[in-house]
Amino acid sequence: MSSPDAAEPDPEPSVPAAAGFHLDSETSLTPLGDGRFGVDVSDNWNIGDNPNGGYLTAIALEGIRSLGLHQDPMSVTTHYLRPGSGGHPGEVHTSLLRSGRTVTTGRATLIQAGTQRLEV
Repeated sequence: MSSPDAAEPDPEPSVPAAAGFHLDSETSLTPLGDGRFGVDVSDNWNIGDNPNGGYLTAIALEGIRSLGLHQDPMSVTTHYLRPGSGGHPGEVHTSLLRSGRTVTTGRATLIQAGTQRLEV
C-alpha cells in the first residue's frame, strides 16, 4: 500500500510536448559572432515546398532572445519578405534596439542564400 504523498512517476510526454522538444532542436542557433547566428532550416515544418512562417519566426526569436535579459516576447511582428527554404542553411542577424528595466526590443533578419527571408 502506498502513501498518498508518494510521488507517481511522470507519464510519457504527450505528443504536443514531444513536438515542443523537436521544435527546440530545430530552432537552435550556432553563434557566429557580431550578433549573427547560423541555422539549419529544417524541411520538417514545410507546407508544400516552404517552411511554415511560424517556424521561421521561432528561429528569428531565438536570435532575439540572445540580446537581453527578457526572454519571453510580449509582442512580435513578422514581415515575410520572401519564402524560406527548408532543408537549407541560413543566418539570423540580430540587433539590439533598446534594453530597459522591464523590456528589451530587438530586431532579427533571417537570410538564406544571400536573400532576406523575414524580418522580426
